[in-house]
Amino acid sequence: MNEIKAAAWGKTRQMGKAKFVMIRGVLLWGITLAALFTAIELFSQRSLQSSWLTVRLLVFGIVGFFAANFQWDGNERKYAAFQQNSAPSKSGGSGTGNSKSGSKHAGPSRTGKPKARRK
Repeated sequence: MNEIKAAAWGKTRQMGKAKFVMIRGVLLWGITLAALFTAIELFSQRSLQSSWLTVRLLVFGIVGFFAANFQWDGNERKYAAFQQNSAPSKSGGSGTGNSKSGSKHAGPSRTGKPKARRK
């Protein structure tokens, strides 16, 4: 995930998982696929059966629910990895803090409190 995608996902995730799944999954995937397959039926068979429309809405709504859930989870994993990998570069790279170079500098710890010096 790059910075642009991370920023876009940061805005999208503010709506919450439930709303994301309902909009992107059930509505977007479910209704779009049901309409597409209904149009295919209409053009190929020159007729439309309303019972199949109901079945399509139900089935594709469920498929969309799971697809959006997987998409949310995948994006959250990528976003968390991006945030973790970009965290050191945001601190300015001053070298203080959690340095493993063997320096005896008493910089801030992960909790923000100064580290105790070793004697």
